[in-house]
Amino acid sequence: NPERMGNAHPSIVPYDVFSTLDGHIVLAVGNDLQFIDLCERIGCAELLRDHRFATNGARVANRISLTSLLTEKLRTRSTEHWMNLLQNSKVPAGPVNRMSDVFENAQVRARGSSITLPHPTLGTVPGIACPIRLSHTPVTYRSAAPTLGQDTLNVLTTVLGYSPDTVERLRSEGQVGARTAVVTPR
Repeated sequence: NPERMGNAHPSIVPYDVFSTLDGHIVLAVGNDLQFIDLCERIGCAELLRDHRFATNGARVANRISLTSLLTEKLRTRSTEHWMNLLQNSKVPAGPVNRMSDVFENAQVRARGSSITLPHPTLGTVPGIACPIRLSHTPVTYRSAAPTLGQDTLNVLTTVLGYSPDTVERLRSEGQVGARTAVVTPR
């Protein structure tokens, strides 16, 4: 069984989350050409002359040393700085976004991933759209997540077929929450 490594990869180095001056970035350097590109772009060309990092196998064997050197370098500048340097590179890299940044992302906006839904007590609430886009049967949204107990009565009576007396008994026994709407016999 492989040992736990957090965000690192057991056979690819560097492949991990790295701290920056103001956040974090993910690097997924899967081959030697990407490593060369990374080192040249971030100003670490000296690593290319170090035999410990000449191949991926050598980088795996010297993971701790390389990770330490890259961490030291990447902590000197902002996430935005590094992402700008790597924007058109061969290096798979991306920022680790804060929640406050997610819906400001251009790709998230372009895909319409943010939605607003009606809520029974809060008016409207933000939500996340389904990432799957279906041309003939698009996803529809009716409301935000239900409040505690909002749908319990409907599930008990319509889906499970419980009688009003059974629902009342379950409520009195504490089997059904007090927020469940009261059943009135017809």
